[in-house]
Amino acid sequence: MNTSHKIALVLPYLKSRGTERQGLAIAENLRAKGWSVSIIVIEEKGDYFEVLKQNNFEYYIVNPKTRQKSIYLWRKIWNTITFKTIRKVVRYIKQNEIDLIYSRAFLGNKITILSAFFSGIPSVIFISGQILPEPQIQRNPFNYCYKKIKAKFNFGSAPWLICILRLKSKIVCVSHTGGERLKKKLPLCDSKIKIVQNGVNIEKLQSLSTKPIDLKGINSNSFNILYCGSLDEYRKGLDILLLAYSNFLKEPRDISSQLIIVGTGKDENKLKEKVLSLGISDYVNFVGEQHNPYPFFKVSSVFILPSRREGFPNVLLEAMALKLSCISTNCDTGPSELISNKENGILVPVEDSDSITEALHELYLNSNLRISLGEKAYQTVLNDFRFEDKAKKIEEIFQNSIEYKNI
Repeated sequence: MNTSHKIALVLPYLKSRGTERQGLAIAENLRAKGWSVSIIVIEEKGDYFEVLKQNNFEYYIVNPKTRQKSIYLWRKIWNTITFKTIRKVVRYIKQNEIDLIYSRAFLGNKITILSAFFSGIPSVIFISGQILPEPQIQRNPFNYCYKKIKAKFNFGSAPWLICILRLKSKIVCVSHTGGERLKKKLPLCDSKIKIVQNGVNIEKLQSLSTKPIDLKGINSNSFNILYCGSLDEYRKGLDILLLAYSNFLKEPRDISSQLIIVGTGKDENKLKEKVLSLGISDYVNFVGEQHNPYPFFKVSSVFILPSRREGFPNVLLEAMALKLSCISTNCDTGPSELISNKENGILVPVEDSDSITEALHELYLNSNLRISLGEKAYQTVLNDFRFEDKAKKIEEIFQNSIEYKNI
């Protein structure tokens, strides 16, 4: 296999989240096999740049200064995806003779597709968000049409996908359910859509989880519950989680427990206010964004994902790889591809705080069940979600895209 190709990963910003971690893991894997890999970062936001430096990645910041938000609609549209940004990316591609670019985020995908189109090279975009099913016909035609349009375009609007049809490029869906839905929505794109679920490097996670870091005074002997991700109250279901946890603390009253919340986001202050209003501030620990969040997994008893929607939750996969017993909402796509209820984790209905509270009580009172679910979760990852296996499939897609380009 020819490994002299030059490729670039496009990211909208650099935060320590699943999208960035998966994208960089692919980059590291390919570089180890002889590929030349560089990173294109659209906005100079996030605190993950140190990781690029530590791993000696060449990176290019398209917009070094973060643009200020605007109240004007035309400016918001212009700031979302500017011709200036695309022109800079195209120039970088041509100057560095890049053979292929790939991305794993919504904004990154849009810029990747258009930049590849104007550069005449293939692109591979990863669809990691939720893909809505086709709506059922309803009595209200206007409501039906709205839902039809929303379902059709929620993965990225048609112009970007039309560009893909004109390029020798690929779409990779990280969820089986999402991939099959996308094939139905885009029958002309069927041959371009591949399904490769996320994978994790178990040994690397285990090593990172033992690194010494400031654990913010967390007692490792307590019944600690971990949430790790964006502090987006609605999408991530954090309002439901806080309500469930406050009810969990009511009985038994002498429980030694903490809810550890790793991450930052637009609703952080709002969530802190909610914690105060629920009277549970002594039990909730906001530890912020972490370059290495895995030591917090190590001192936790349960991992919880209360989301209203997901694509394929990488963080849930990581928690399972570290033998945590996991509770997740059974949202539309993602968790059910990882968890079989009461076999290797617990699935609860979306927006059901009582079910989360009940699951927490069950795991608190039954340590044997907790340990058993964690062990079986680990075996699931070991058997079906090893990063090395997924990386081989991705490398093959990249290689075929570049070779097809040269035909």
